Amino acid sequence: MSGITWLAGQHRNDSGVQRHVIRTQNNALNRVLVVDDDPGTLAGFEGILSESGYDVTTTETRDGALSMIEASRFDVALVDLCLGDDGNGLDLLGEFRRKDSNTRCVIVTGFGSIECAVEAMRLGAVDFVEKPLIGMDVVRVVERALSMAVWSSNLATSGLIERWAKAVVRIIESERDLKTQGAWGRAIGMSPPALRAWCRAVGLSTKRSLDLGRALRAIAQSKVTTRPPQAHLDIVDPRTLKRLLVEGGIDSQPAAPVSFEDVLTRQSLICDDAAIAELRRAIRQRPIASILSIASP
Repeated sequence: MSGITWLAGQHRNDSGVQRHVIRTQNNALNRVLVVDDDPGTLAGFEGILSESGYDVTTTETRDGALSMIEASRFDVALVDLCLGDDGNGLDLLGEFRRKDSNTRCVIVTGFGSIECAVEAMRLGAVDFVEKPLIGMDVVRVVERALSMAVWSSNLATSGLIERWAKAVVRIIESERDLKTQGAWGRAIGMSPPALRAWCRAVGLSTKRSLDLGRALRAIAQSKVTTRPPQAHLDIVDPRTLKRLLVEGGIDSQPAAPVSFEDVLTRQSLICDDAAIAELRRAIRQRPIASILSIASP
């Protein structure tokens, strides 16, 4: 691979930790720890990530992971949810947060559930992905994790609400109407299970959060064009459009220009006061605040 120099081969220590190290010529290296009780999965992830320029360390055991956390720092950790007799991968999240709060932890599982995903988010995971990860899928998971902010496990629920609010702002700022949760996830570099877990972790509906973002985007777009808000919603079915307008607090035939604050007051999609307050704060930090006439507190 162009621009990559091999510095070390493979090494396995008494803890079952195997390393396969590559460095780029400019030493711009991201370190990845992979924890999985399946040797085949470790070999596959290691090979793909190594060929993509990552410094990869793998281990099959919880003890191996703990020893590596103690001795080294990692940018990303891919942790299998089920570690066989070694227990649950969620248990390792607390250790990562305690030892190195800058490690972005991703839970990987073939037996996922929304409950596990929510718990992973609460414990500080940045993503929750389901197997199989084929080919470059694992590289995309690592790249996505590297693009995310890290949240310490001692953050209160407000930390998750802040994440949620920033994700909704991405809907508002999108160049096109994000019609599906998959489209929203791609816009923020987030897998659908993790996106749903973010919302569930703070007691909010993913669909209704998406609809709120779409309604606010329609308001923002209407302020920079001569078209009404509904013209900026990519919805063909009249009943579906009417429902989103009503639940989103938008009058289909307003007598005056629709204001952002009116929409937030009238909308019935998200009724959590803390979430709406955090959304206001998140919007104030973005250029779109001037379009929506969001004043400083």
